[in-house]
Amino acid sequence: MPAQESSHTHPARARSTKRALSATPRGTRKKRRDAGKTRFTERDQFALLWIGQQYGMRLDHLQWLLGRYGGRGATYSNWISESTARDVVARWEQEGWLRVARL
Repeated sequence: MPAQESSHTHPARARSTKRALSATPRGTRKKRRDAGKTRFTERDQFALLWIGQQYGMRLDHLQWLLGRYGGRGATYSNWISESTARDVVARWEQEGWLRVARL
């Protein structure tokens, strides 16, 4: 009696290790639901409460205060740069959370 042939007539193929290309380009993300709105972070709350208790604060002191909550990619662990502090103050002022007065 002849040996029965396997039901598989094709040799086994190795699976491709390459992923199928997705319809979206690599590195793009889905847009956040709150995109375009300013987020009120824990750092914002901490700093604004502190400033309110002090009735004001100089920018150099704010750099150290905000440095306690270093953000993503922070260069230093205990303070932030002057330009970053100014950006934060501008964001707060734009949202109406802070009034800036220069002495």
